[in-house]
Parts: sequence; structure tokens; C-alpha cells
Amino acid sequence: MDSVDDEVLALIFRAVPARDRLRCEEVCVRWRRVLTNHSEFTTRLVLPPDPLDDSLVETTEGGWSPWREEARDDTLRVASAKAKGGLRHFDASGCADITKRAVIDVLKSNPRLTSLVMDEGEVETSLYGLKLRPRHLVALAETMAARGRDGGSTPRIDISVEVTGNRELEELRKALEEGSSFGDSLQIGGVEVYVVSLTTSLLFVVDSALTHGDSDIDEDVHRETNEKTTTDLVEVLRRIGGRGLRRLNFLERSLNDHRGVPKIFNAVGEDCRTLRELHLDSEAFTVDREHWEFLESTVDSFNGMIDAIGDTLCRLTLFRAYRDGGGWGPVRAVWCKKLPEGLQKLHFEMPHHGLRHDTLDALSRCPNTRVLSFANRPRLQTRSINRQLSNGVMSKASASILADYLRTSSVTHLDLSNMLLDGDALGEILGAALPNQSDDVWDGIKVLILSGNERGGSGGKDLPAVLEANASTMLHLDVGGLPDDQVAQAIDKLPLLTRLHTLDISGTQVNMFGISGVTPKRKKLKTSDEAAKNDGEDFPPPAQLQTIGKKLAATLAAPSCRLKRLILESCSLTASDLREISPGVLKCPSLVFVDVSYNSAIGDEGCVEVARWIQGNARAKKNGGWLTRIHLEGCGIGDVGAKTLAEAVATSPKLRRLDLAQNLNIGR
Repeated sequence: MDSVDDEVLALIFRAVPARDRLRCEEVCVRWRRVLTNHSEFTTRLVLPPDPLDDSLVETTEGGWSPWREEARDDTLRVASAKAKGGLRHFDASGCADITKRAVIDVLKSNPRLTSLVMDEGEVETSLYGLKLRPRHLVALAETMAARGRDGGSTPRIDISVEVTGNRELEELRKALEEGSSFGDSLQIGGVEVYVVSLTTSLLFVVDSALTHGDSDIDEDVHRETNEKTTTDLVEVLRRIGGRGLRRLNFLERSLNDHRGVPKIFNAVGEDCRTLRELHLDSEAFTVDREHWEFLESTVDSFNGMIDAIGDTLCRLTLFRAYRDGGGWGPVRAVWCKKLPEGLQKLHFEMPHHGLRHDTLDALSRCPNTRVLSFANRPRLQTRSINRQLSNGVMSKASASILADYLRTSSVTHLDLSNMLLDGDALGEILGAALPNQSDDVWDGIKVLILSGNERGGSGGKDLPAVLEANASTMLHLDVGGLPDDQVAQAIDKLPLLTRLHTLDISGTQVNMFGISGVTPKRKKLKTSDEAAKNDGEDFPPPAQLQTIGKKLAATLAAPSCRLKRLILESCSLTASDLREISPGVLKCPSLVFVDVSYNSAIGDEGCVEVARWIQGNARAKKNGGWLTRIHLEGCGIGDVGAKTLAEAVATSPKLRRLDLAQNLNIGR
């Protein structure tokens, strides 16, 4: 490295994650000089994704992942201070934990900063806190414009904008109209503005919102209001669509005016030719009998839009496709049409009984789809929704349709969470995740999410085989909420999954007996206390009995385990359960993140064990593997437990985050 020029060395360091560059500063005098004095690092602050998460960026329980480099307000301010006021470029794309206040502080302390990027990227839109309202956009443009006049160069901002309500939409339209267009750029007050992401919600008036007292607002006023909103939205799309717009989020009540929806879809197709991601609510296709005549034009305009942006569109999401009644038929009509051949990520929040052959026909036209999700959000599982979802049971025909597609597709990320799959359906689908003789090249499953399918029953017999077949590719596994014996079988296979980064068994009681390898007469599993009272005829000998917690501890302690993240939310954990899994947490050399949130029985007593996790790393993990992040949100912790944790944190130089939110007894 001594023969490498400083300029070349700076380019190499530029590709190194920010947190690793801090370690590089301690290697030698020259490296420290390059990293602290070179203009590449004193004028630029870029917070990139954590490289370990690159392959997981598409997934979570809801379909997509919030994981990014753990950049927070405090670390951002420290990094900014190193520039000593000379920062000129700042990129906070995809950093879900950074707030607007921290960005404002960076702007104030770096008066020459003229390039700012705040793109939500792959982060779930509800988690990204740097989206700007229209008034914030105008204020930021004015601030940056003053810097441009002082420094001479033209400032530039790449931003994500959020609009809620038709008044904010009108504000955004006026701000854009007052600006000027120069080719591919839009200038507001002398600042180049690129809106890379637009999120809209609550734009259109609905009938239920028009009632005041005993009288209704005139229907003509209702229609005129929605027509103006449609006009404003179309004009906004026309001005920003061809100037760097990459993501559109049409959330609730953004597409519920059936007269205006075709105009909006047509505007997207005509003006948003750089769009890569489209997320929309199924309300656009949910019509009642009074508006049935608008259905055909809505479907035609939607498919025309998809065809127009198909060359660039990579990700498509349809929220609330589970909506039944008059709405489900129209949604099926959309499925019958052509989807873009280059579509890579597809998420339809739909009922499993809606999977029909026309669904498979549409999917078969997307040979490059790698990420497939039919996941429903956990909060949707109410009695009324379950009744809509065909009594909560996926038909064998629907499971066969999905399995047929998986056997011929290139899907590597599969999310079927909260679909209430029974044993037969789960077994059919898992069987399709196995290689067969016709596979010339087996890509393997990288992410498998099956959480919330507690009806899995005997269908889990194929799960061990699926894990073995995908042992060299599996990166993320979520089996939380499956029957306990299936969770136990998955844990038994973890030592074979040498690339597995994340294990999520949230919703699983770890003090239950996950009976693996035996067939008790009664399938119902019991706790250890219940087993002690049993005469033993339904259970194997005591030497073979292991709770899920003990199995997990043994697996984590295995030399071949490479797990980095362990998620145990809502598992009814107690202090005793934490003690049971502690040997594995302390011995696993790769584990850096543990989440035991929403286990209210942990309390102050459980904090003693968590303190051991923090302190034990200093002695037991000589080859790295320090816990850097622990989540204890909503764990019933009080002042005594908080003090115990604080004392442990003082002994750990590596712990970067300890989350104690929603522990309301602290400080009382």
C-alpha cells in the first residue's frame, strides 16, 4: 500500500463504509492524514447502506426492509463536525433514523454545503422521516439559494416530498409553477430541485366526510373539489415526472375519485418515464354499483400506464388488495392484463382465495421477478377480515397455482406472512421451493418469510427439506408464529445455513417443547410444568425433551453458526427464558443484534441477564461478534433495571444502540 498514491487511496476509502473508515484512521499516520484531510472526506458526507444488508434490502414482515447503516442524529453530528464547516455535499438517503433537526444542524454548521440528497430509497415510506412537506421544500430552496449567490455554484437538492390533503397538494403545485424549467431540471429560486419520491394521501373528499349535522354538502361541490384536486395532481406529475422522479406512493384516498383516476394514471404514463417504483392502494379498483361505468376506463388507463413505464418499472405494490365485495372483481381484471417483463419486485397485499389462474397468467409474464410477496399486515387479522378471507383457509387450488409459478420462476425472496395458510397449503408451497431435475441452474431461496401462519400444522414437514436444499443461499428466515414443532425443526437446521444473517421467531413461546424427530400421540405441545404432571406416555424420555429456548441456545453456540440478527419480539419471554438462551447469545461469535421487544414480563429481573450479554462479550468474544444493538422496547423495565443496564453499557465499547422506548416505569 505504500506505493499507492493518496488520490487512489482516497478512492479506495470512499468505497469503505463510514464506520469502518473510523477504524482505518487508527492504522497508521498516513491513512489518518488521508481520511481527515483529503477533500473527498472533508467536503462530502455520504451515509451508505450497511453492506451486510444489501441482499436483505427488499424484505421485512411487511414485504420490504428498513435496514440501513445505523446512522443516528448523534453520529451524524459527529461526522459533520469532522468537516470543520467545509462540507459541501451531504447524502442521507435511506437513513430511517435521522431526523430533520439533525439535517438542519448540519446545514447551519456547514455554510458552504450546496448539494443535499434526501431520498427514501428502499426504506418503507412510513419509516423515512426526511420527507418534506411543500412548505419545507420552499424554505429549503430559499436557504440553499442564498448559499448559491454567495458561493457562485448552483445549489442542488434531491428530495422526497410528502403531501397530505388537497390544500398541501395545491401548495406544491403553486411552488412548482413559480419555479422555472430548464431541460431535465426544475429550478425554484435559483436552486436545482429534483423530486425523486412523491407520497400522497387523503387527497379526495369521500361521501362520509361530506355530512355536517343533518344536511349534506351539495354533490356538485363534492365533484368540483375532486376535479380541482385531480387537476392539481396531474399538473404536479407533469412538472416533476420527467425530472428524476423514481418513486410514487399513492396511499389511502389518493385514488378514490373514480372520475379522476384515469386522468391520473394517464399522467403517470405520459410524464413519469423514469419511474422505478409504484405503490398504490386498491381503492382505485374498488367501485360500487353507482360508479360501475368507470371501471373499464380505470382498468384500461392502469394497464396503459404500466405499459408506458414498463421499461423502467422494477417494483410494484398494490396495498389492501384483500378488499372484497365489488372491489375484488375489478382487481382481478387488472391481473389479467400484462405486467412489465422487467419487473423485479412484486407485492400484492391480497387474500389467498383471490389466487386464480389469471393471477398465474399475469405472473408468468414476469420471468425476472426475484422478490414476490403476498403478505398481509398483521393488524389486518380481525374477525371480519378473516371471514372475508374464505374463513381463513387457503384452498388447495390456490396453493397449487402459487406452487406452479414458483417451480418455473426465478424468485429468491418469498414473503407469505399472515396469510393464514393451513398445513396442506403450506406443504404444497414449500414443496415448490425444492430443486427438481428440470432445474438447469438452481438459484435458491435467499429470504423466506412464513410468519403468522399458525395453521401450518403438518405442512411443516417439508420445511427442514427446504432449508437443507437452500442452505448455501438462505440469508433471512422468519418462521415466527408457526406451530412450535416447525419452529424447532427450523432451529435444528440453522447450523447448516452458513450464510444466514437473520432469524426471526417473533410470536413463538420459547418455553414450549418443540418436539422434533418424534411423533407424540397427541400433537398438542405442553409447557415444562404441564409435562411434569403428565404420566409420560405422550412425550419422549426426559433426555430428549428440549424447549425451543434450549434448542436456540445450543444452535447459537455451534461453531458453524453465522447468525448476525436474532429477533424475538412478542415471545412472552421472562427472565428465566433469557437465562435459558444466554449461553448461545454469549458464545455466538457473529451475533451483533438482538431484539426482545414487547416482552413485558422481562422486567427488572431480566435486565440482569441482558447486562450479562453486554458485559460477557468483553470476555468471551475475542474474535469480534460484539453486540452492537439491543432492543428492549416495551419490556416492563423500571428504574432498577435501567440502572443495571447503564452500568453494563459503561463496560462495552462496542454497543451502539440500546432501545428502551415504551418502558413507562422508568423515571416514575
